[in-house]
Amino acid sequence: MDRRLIFLIFTTIFWGIWGLAQKKAATAMNPFLVMMVQNLLIFIIVTTIAAYFKPSFNGAGIFWAVIGGLSSCLAMILFLFAIIDTRAAIAQAITAGYPVVTMILAYLLIGETITWIEGLGMAMVMGGVTLLSWRV
Repeated sequence: MDRRLIFLIFTTIFWGIWGLAQKKAATAMNPFLVMMVQNLLIFIIVTTIAAYFKPSFNGAGIFWAVIGGLSSCLAMILFLFAIIDTRAAIAQAITAGYPVVTMILAYLLIGETITWIEGLGMAMVMGGVTLLSWRV
């Protein structure tokens, strides 16, 4: 089995665990505190790993890391407040439509192509998101 596929399968499993943990944490304490605890843990783990790999920095990488960090932060705040009163599986499934946004932005901003099968897949994802959000 391809190493990338193994990584993606485990990523999917961890995102599933993450969704349930977010629901439990956000209903137990303030969502901003949830973010603080999670981001502190992320900082400790990533800093430890980065010390081993000794990464190099460049301007473009830092710019896009900041854009990604800001987007992630805003998405997390909105998600945590939304999931308090939404079923975890539904909230997770609706927000799982984000690859469609990524594909469209990549097409518009950096010239990535979208094949007809990917377009069909995006339409199916958006159809599923629409069905799931119908009763939210």
